[in-house]
Order: sequence, then structure tokens, then C-alpha cells
Amino acid sequence: MVWRLLMRVVTEIGIIVFTTNAFDSDRVNAMGVGCNAFLTKPMKKKQLLELFL
Repeated sequence: MVWRLLMRVVTEIGIIVFTTNAFDSDRVNAMGVGCNAFLTKPMKKKQLLELFL
């Protein structure tokens, strides 16, 4: 039962990459290792908020 709860929590947590590297290869690499979103600087507040809504 604890394992199921832990897996649920882990799968609901998103990983957002926030970086100055804006190359397509950086985005592909980040998404390939399990990241859920990729944001580059300068980031707009609206972009970040859209990830949570």
C-alpha cells in the first residue's frame, strides 16, 4: 500500500527544466530523460503558470 502511494506521488510530480541553453538538442535530451517541460530564459510568467493550470 505504501508503495502504491509513493508511486502515485512520484508520477504526479513534474520536472521542469529552466535553462539558458535553448538548442533543440538540449530540449530533446531533457525530455528524453523524463522531464515534463523545458523553459528557457528569459521566461515569461505566463509560460510557467500555464504548466500548473
